[in-house]
Amino acid sequence: MHPTLGQRLRAAREARGLSLVDAAHETRVPPQRLHHLETDNLAAFGSLTYARSFLKLYADFLEVDATDE
Repeated sequence: MHPTLGQRLRAAREARGLSLVDAAHETRVPPQRLHHLETDNLAAFGSLTYARSFLKLYADFLEVDATDE
């Protein structure tokens, strides 16, 4: 079974030695939003448009491919 996108994001963040707060500071995305991305909880954003925007920003920051496989 392949890791989910959220699991890949978390692994990339942890590999860089960053906490959620560190990543939030760098991306200017609230830590709770990053947590939602890492737990694949896109419904928490209320709008898929917002979720995609935050996801693109975070994935680019971590250099993770967020495209559909």
